[in-house]
Amino acid sequence: MIRRRRMRWLATLAATAIVPGVALIATPLAAQSVEHTPDTYDNLVEVLRSEVDQTAATDRALEIMRGEYAVHPTISSFESQSPGFIDDIIDALRPLIRAHDERGNAILEGEMAALFRAELTPEEADEIAVLYSTPVINRLMQNVSRNFDPENVMGALLSDAPVSETDVRADSNTASSQAYYQLSQEERATVDSMLSNTAAWPKFVVLLPEVNAIQTRVQNIPPNDEQTAAMKAIVQDVFKEHFAN
Repeated sequence: MIRRRRMRWLATLAATAIVPGVALIATPLAAQSVEHTPDTYDNLVEVLRSEVDQTAATDRALEIMRGEYAVHPTISSFESQSPGFIDDIIDALRPLIRAHDERGNAILEGEMAALFRAELTPEEADEIAVLYSTPVINRLMQNVSRNFDPENVMGALLSDAPVSETDVRADSNTASSQAYYQLSQEERATVDSMLSNTAAWPKFVVLLPEVNAIQTRVQNIPPNDEQTAAMKAIVQDVFKEHFAN
């Protein structure tokens, strides 16, 4: 029972920090924006997400895509005929994907702030922000960011299936478990004690399903025509560079 409760706590830590935008390679975001006034709840979201390494997360997603391309019959055939074809596609897509990630992050962060505003008092939000700002929780979240591998989310997107909350939760749980056990025994004991003694934490844990739902909704936003055309143009340009003659 204790282990199950601990893993639920860790899943909450991971779910509120991991960036869903890393999977937008297969499903670019439609251009959307979320406007809100900065306040205690926006500060909480900023603290929760401060340890996320967006570049590393995007790179891991691109590596998954590279692997899928390598076994795709048609694309791997192009690679065999003109080595470097896959690398050039990945490199050309990188700036577009990062731009899509930024749009996705804006939507995600706006919805998370709205959720916390509706469910937490300002005092509770401040207490959770203080918790996430402590050195040991910072180290834990850095570990989560380094360990995050969007395998399940990317698997769904690359197979043209909708991303499910199960996919999002599975990737978060894997990263959080690995991150926790990369801490020293003393650090793990400190984390357990801090979570147990944070009065707002049980209420925050209850929000995990809705956090997962927000992430899932962002993952499933369809591309608009402009973004779809941009990705097609990139692939076509790379193809011309390799097979113009």
